Amino acid sequence: MSGEQFDALRAAVDDDRVLRSELEAAESIEAWVTIAREHGFDISRADLPGPDEGRDLTDTELEGAAGGRIFYAPTAWQAYCQTSQC
Repeated sequence: MSGEQFDALRAAVDDDRVLRSELEAAESIEAWVTIAREHGFDISRADLPGPDEGRDLTDTELEGAAGGRIFYAPTAWQAYCQTSQC
């Protein structure tokens, strides 16, 4: 996925309540990618940034990592947003 596709997806999520709710309801990253593709975005799981890409950790995340805490994201959309600063 190009940066242009990524930016377009982020803008669409901000503007399209249906797309956002479908992505929030996705139960896996694969389902999330399928929904995005159904809405016309050329993305694959490999295109998505990993948890260590795209941003620095917050102080809370650093403290959690140092203390051995696990951050839980109940939906694929929330997991994705935690890694890409949605």
